[in-house]
Amino acid sequence: MNSNLFIYYREKIFYLLDENKKKTEGVFSSEADIEPFLKSRKIKNVFLVFSKSKIFTRTISFPFSSISKISLVLENEISDLFPVALSQLNIYWFLSRKEKDSSEVTIFAVDKTIIILWQTLQKKYHFKIQISFEGFVLLNLIKQKHLELKNYSIIFIDSGYIVLYRIQNGIITNIISSFFENDENIKNFSKYTLDIPVKETIYIVGNLDKSYSLGLGALSQQVSVSSLFSNTFLFNLVSPLAVKTPFKIYQLKKRYYIPVSYFVFGFIYICILFLLIQPFFTARRYQEKVNKINKQEDSIFRQQFPDIKNIVDPVLQAEDKVKTFNTKGMDIIPVSPLKIMSEIVKIVPNSINFSVSQISISNNQVFLSCQTDSLGSLDKIDSLFKKDKFFSDIKQGNISLSDGKVEFNIILTIADYKNGKSSVKKK
Repeated sequence: MNSNLFIYYREKIFYLLDENKKKTEGVFSSEADIEPFLKSRKIKNVFLVFSKSKIFTRTISFPFSSISKISLVLENEISDLFPVALSQLNIYWFLSRKEKDSSEVTIFAVDKTIIILWQTLQKKYHFKIQISFEGFVLLNLIKQKHLELKNYSIIFIDSGYIVLYRIQNGIITNIISSFFENDENIKNFSKYTLDIPVKETIYIVGNLDKSYSLGLGALSQQVSVSSLFSNTFLFNLVSPLAVKTPFKIYQLKKRYYIPVSYFVFGFIYICILFLLIQPFFTARRYQEKVNKINKQEDSIFRQQFPDIKNIVDPVLQAEDKVKTFNTKGMDIIPVSPLKIMSEIVKIVPNSINFSVSQISISNNQVFLSCQTDSLGSLDKIDSLFKKDKFFSDIKQGNISLSDGKVEFNIILTIADYKNGKSSVKKK
């Protein structure tokens, strides 16, 4: 037959099994003892009840009272309030004070490993899980006996453990707990009740077999409850109804964050994909640009060498023409080739990929066969030569793409050459 299992987490893991109207209490010495216990029983419901000593509690104020706004900002606001990362906690929160333009939120944080343990067992043994807290059981007890009360305090004493709950407008607003060994320790705990209004009732619940000197005044009342269980007094109070949430409570929704590494790998993948498909989209555009520059080269060649009608390779034909001019004894500009090469080196900085595989000089004309890494670099080289004062009338031509490189020719005119003579002194 189906049964209910109550688990009370405090300094030990207490359990109460309610099976066939028979209740059995005990203590798990470790979490490893839980699964063997479940194997031999058919558990329908598991109620996890956490004491103040097993949770982190925090209170935080906001300049607004909207639940939706609080839900949006709460995670960031509390991320540094706990000694462990939020990823290691299950966060439950509720409004402990609400006004028109402000609010106060109380937070209960539970060790996530405990919840994960029971969720894992739930998948194997098919029971339902309900999360509750010690304070809810105590508050429900007083509500059952004094429904009209809104403001009061509860002190729960149980085998060396004491906890104080302040209730305002039916909501838990403050919690203080401690473990004690003797009467002197509990007297020290009584100081936490000094700020409780004198007209506010303090209900005392728990194991009061010993005569503890609480010194709480005339308005303190001991709540009479039959003591049937020895391990913990709380099991005298628990039931499926007693562990229910007595007011609206929210759980911090889990947000899924994509690891930064995913973005990095995704970005690398997109870049590689772009590089692979880029030639299909850019080849036509580059070819059109190359064709346009080649036409300009042919036009320039025809202007420089109008006697040549059939243009096959402007660079080689220009070189042959220069050799022909040399053999005919035409004047060669008296400028040192080293000077020209030095000027070329000065024009193009090392940061730009640029190399010259061949250079020819005739009169005031300099022909360069060059190579660079991209059309963008080609544009930069062209711009640098046009800005330089040593050369003038800069022309590009015969541009081609080969093995990821851009090959091209440059025809330069030495600016210092005038009327067939150079004003540059020969070194």
